[in-house]
Amino acid sequence: MPLRVIQFSTGNVGRHASRSIVHRPDLELVGVHASSPDKVGRDAADLCGLADPTGIVATDDLDALVTLRADCVIYTSQAETRPDAALAEITAFLAAGTNVVGTSLFWLVYPPHADAWLRDPIEAACAAGGTTMYVNGIDPGFSGDLLPLAALSLTERAGSILVPEICDYGPYDDAEFTGVSFGFGTTPDDVPTLFLPGVLASIWGGPVQLLADELVALAHLVVGNDFTDHNEAGVIATAAKAVNAIAAVCAAPPGHTSLRDLPVSQVQGLMR
Repeated sequence: MPLRVIQFSTGNVGRHASRSIVHRPDLELVGVHASSPDKVGRDAADLCGLADPTGIVATDDLDALVTLRADCVIYTSQAETRPDAALAEITAFLAAGTNVVGTSLFWLVYPPHADAWLRDPIEAACAAGGTTMYVNGIDPGFSGDLLPLAALSLTERAGSILVPEICDYGPYDDAEFTGVSFGFGTTPDDVPTLFLPGVLASIWGGPVQLLADELVALAHLVVGNDFTDHNEAGVIATAAKAVNAIAAVCAAPPGHTSLRDLPVSQVQGLMR
C-alpha cells in the first residue's frame, strides 16, 4: 500500500518533489499546498510540469491538509525568512500524526545544533503525534554531512576536513533568498543577512557539529601522508574501507550484510 504524501509548496524544490511523488509507485500524492493565489485551485500536474492531471488540486487551507492525516509531508516552503509561520505549519502536521521530511528550516539539519525556540516545539509536536521530522538537502545537508562521512570511510587517518561550496547562483530564481540573504543585486553598502554575526554558523554550523560529534578525539589530530601517488592512494582507500567497517560489522546482527544494512558513518577512530 503506497504511503500517502502531501507536498507543501510548489516552488524551486517543491515542483520537483511533486513530480517525483507522482512517478513513484510506492507513494501517493494526496494533497498540495500553494501560497500564491495564481497557483491555488490548479492541478498538481500543471504546477510541476506533467501532462496528465492528477486530480489533486492545490490549496492554501492548512487545516484541510492536516485533516487528511497523510503519512508524510514534504515541506519545501521557504522558511528561513518566515520561521515562526513555518514552525506553526510543521508542528500542526506533526502533532496531528503526519511525519515531516523537509528541506527548509536548515537549522534543523542537525537538531542538537538548533536553538531551543525551534527545537523544543518540534520535539513536543513529535511526542504528541507520535511522529518524526527529518530535515536535509544538498547544502546544508548532503555536501556537509553524508558526503564527508562517506569519503572519510576511505581514509586511513584524517587531520582536518574541508568542504568547499562552489555554485553559480546567478540563474537561481529566488530574489528574496539570493538578494536579501546573499546580497546579489544590491549595492556594496548593503549588508546581506549572510554577513551578520552568527548567521553563517547558524546555517552551516549544524553539519560541522554533526561531523565533530561523529568523529572522536578531535584534540588529537594526526595529519596523513601528502606524498602518496594515486595508485597507492587507491590501495590505502580499499584497506581503510575494510578497517573502518570493523566496529559496524561487529555490532551488526548475525548474517551476511552489505552497505544497505550498515550505518553510513564507519569512521570511528579516524581523528586521532
